Amino acid sequence: MCAKSVNEVRDIIEYLERDSDIKEMHTQAKSRQDLYSMLDIPDLPDHMHANQFTVINTPLLIHITNSILADVEAFNTSTVVTPFGPGHQDEADKIEQWAALFRQRVNDGGRVDREKRQGQLGIGWAVNILHFGDPSKGFPWSVEVPAYDTCFFPVTAAPCRPSILARRFKMTVRDAQKRYSNKRGFSEGRRLAWENGTTDWVPMSDDRPVEGATTSGGMPKPWEEIEILAVYDEDYICHIVDKGGMDAKGLIVWESKQLAGGVNAVIVPGNTSNIRKASERLEPILWPIQQQVKMMNRIRAWYATEAENMKPDIVAAIDPDKAQASGQAPQP
Repeated sequence: MCAKSVNEVRDIIEYLERDSDIKEMHTQAKSRQDLYSMLDIPDLPDHMHANQFTVINTPLLIHITNSILADVEAFNTSTVVTPFGPGHQDEADKIEQWAALFRQRVNDGGRVDREKRQGQLGIGWAVNILHFGDPSKGFPWSVEVPAYDTCFFPVTAAPCRPSILARRFKMTVRDAQKRYSNKRGFSEGRRLAWENGTTDWVPMSDDRPVEGATTSGGMPKPWEEIEILAVYDEDYICHIVDKGGMDAKGLIVWESKQLAGGVNAVIVPGNTSNIRKASERLEPILWPIQQQVKMMNRIRAWYATEAENMKPDIVAAIDPDKAQASGQAPQP
């Protein structure tokens, strides 16, 4: 028996998506992403929009972000454990070594740090999710930094573990089968499949491996995308495959008790501010520079648009011979 139903998961996600503060926070994050990606459309007077509108955005934000990331990647992170007594030094050393090995495994090549810092610099926050797998298959832990626009959580000012985290994201059918099929404690001996017009579990066998979606009856092919809804609260983790035009009921594809003593995620902000409204409490580190870049983009677009649309007031055709006779033509 699952702790949550498909409808309960949908209701939680839709409630957080509709929250006015969370919606405004995502709107602002999207505008910051557009600014970084040079997709920002500057705000110009109406009379300029009536003619040809020329945008020449600056890549300054990309350059600054990459420069900062290159500098901080050289920094080392270490854990210092202070023993309570002289007999605890060996244990403290072991804990420090374990922490260093753990960071190296979950942050291989600095991937997690780089993605997290990009969110802090340009968006205002990053979400880190700690995943725990089957310990019988090796190192069970991994850290994911999901895209900001797939995550919904109550807004607070300080770095925190949210009371609840909801996600709406997409993955290919092939990846969903590999991720959710034959999971220890939930779907052992079963694989995720789309057969006879529904999403369901089918027994695994030699001729029915984890991968290999049924494609009859208009069902998705392995490389097509499906929508996943996920809720992480302080007690359980629950993932469902949403209908996506395939199955009106949806299907719970993963559920587990929390093993992290609370929500297995943290919100890492750039800067925080309690004096601003809730949707603006998580500020990007580069927020002041973003305002300058917006002004630069506006000035560049203004000049470029004026130059592009510049036309003479009067065009008069004068015969070269008549112009020479009247003294209007330049003399050699």
